[in-house]
Amino acid sequence: MKSTLPKANLTPGRKRLVRRMSKLGYGRIEELHVLRGEPDFDPPPRVYRDIRLGGESRPRYEPKSSSHELKSVVRDLFLELDQIDDGLVEWIEVRDGLPARIRIRDSSTE
Repeated sequence: MKSTLPKANLTPGRKRLVRRMSKLGYGRIEELHVLRGEPDFDPPPRVYRDIRLGGESRPRYEPKSSSHELKSVVRDLFLELDQIDDGLVEWIEVRDGLPARIRIRDSSTE
């Protein structure tokens, strides 16, 4: 059974991250701090926009309604943040306003 999560149910930090990725379109969000599984914007992450010359690089359309369901890759990102708890996401690669890949430094010991 598919898990659903309406945008309206997100915390303010998660809503902010979704808006930032949507506005970015293509690029990277680097050094995003995570506190108790939540994106923390203090200090603000570094954001780099990729410009695709001769191609589509405009930001993705984001519906004004907060009742739409989040894409599965966004839900997957938030599951990863929950696993981090307190830490740092080195980068989130954003493609068409959605998270495509993330890099997390693994500080666990065996």
